[in-house]
Amino acid sequence: MERIVPLKRFALLIPLLLLAACGRKEEAYVPGEPDKEGCYYVYFPAQNALTGAELLITPDKERYVDVAVARKVAGEGIEVPYVLTSDIDESVFDRGTIVFAPGQSETTVRIGFGGAPAYQSVRVNLEVSDPQYAGLYESEAQSLSFSFLLVELVNMGKATFTQRWWGDFYFGDPALEIRADVLYYELDGIRYCHTENEECAHGYPGFWGFGNEPELNGNHFEWLWYPDERNVDGFQPVEIPIQRIAFEDWSEWGYGVCNYNIFDRYHYWQDFRKSSDYGSFLNFMSRYKNTYPLSYFDGEGGFHFLIYAYILPEYTAYSDAGYSYFTNLDEDVTGVLDHYEAL
Repeated sequence: MERIVPLKRFALLIPLLLLAACGRKEEAYVPGEPDKEGCYYVYFPAQNALTGAELLITPDKERYVDVAVARKVAGEGIEVPYVLTSDIDESVFDRGTIVFAPGQSETTVRIGFGGAPAYQSVRVNLEVSDPQYAGLYESEAQSLSFSFLLVELVNMGKATFTQRWWGDFYFGDPALEIRADVLYYELDGIRYCHTENEECAHGYPGFWGFGNEPELNGNHFEWLWYPDERNVDGFQPVEIPIQRIAFEDWSEWGYGVCNYNIFDRYHYWQDFRKSSDYGSFLNFMSRYKNTYPLSYFDGEGGFHFLIYAYILPEYTAYSDAGYSYFTNLDEDVTGVLDHYEAL
């Protein structure tokens, strides 16, 4: 049997619904706190070179960064307070000041971190929060974060190097001796080595006899040492990056300044001849371990450098690729440390 709902129940519901509807009230609009009068609206503009990836601070780089800071109200000269925080002790940082000259809309602040620990990833945050300088509702960044990794040099002490092909070719001595310090920093299993404080038996300045020419990187010798890897003979492989060691001005023959560059076999075939893409140095070593001998460290204090060729890429009298002098030596340069303890 169909159920019949009395009409009087609906009559009771209607006043209740009307009462509920009348009870809703619009919340009153409360304006936000206004920016402080005379605010300079200071902010950090985008600077991807600083914030895009962790900065690797090698010993040849300055131990500071310059951070760009801007303002929208470029009136009088001001000094802007800011807060620096980090995941290490903030006292290691040398904090510069944010100073705008009268009318200046952009400046930089230098943050030094020479006292930071080595081989530890460090994060830094700068923030402008004083309402006299930072707007409350701005879309521009009023804080900036970056991270860096600082690496330190290790000095292995003095070594005696013997140059053969270059000593004979340029100085008439097929066993030219150089005394120098050997220094390196280590990163991801690679030791980035170079010489310093070179002293030549014949008095020639620098490792290659060309002094401290800036374009020759101070005339030091550089190599990469892989202590955790082994070549076919069980020694630790060494890679010799392409490096400019000397130059001659041959302008009167129409060639201008010609540079001597050194190549091991890997860089000769990979970068100079460009005969194929062999991948990394370690890939090349593995692929041609029984064909192309490469430089190595013997584990007892001796570096054995197999420089394959000395090349003048600008001298094209005989070849568009430049002119190559091949050493044809099993070992061109050797370096023996005075004292060695495995590190």
